[in-house]
Amino acid sequence: MSTNHVHYGYDIYIGAPVERVWQGLTDGDFTRHYVYGTRLQSSLKKGSGYAFAGDGDFKVVDGTILDVQPNRRLAMTW
Repeated sequence: MSTNHVHYGYDIYIGAPVERVWQGLTDGDFTRHYVYGTRLQSSLKKGSGYAFAGDGDFKVVDGTILDVQPNRRLAMTW
């Protein structure tokens, strides 16, 4: 059975407290500093949509939240 789905996993180590890293991943005021000037827009609930939006709410990337465990895990489609 063949599929067109490709799955990638990344391990990134960041020298900062977990809460600060979580804020950097999920707070739109912070994501604009780390994700090419875009703000994360999401309710951060499993199964909900999300978007990284640029100026004028232009969606640069959007997808679905697959799993969310605050300060521990964030999995999403890209």
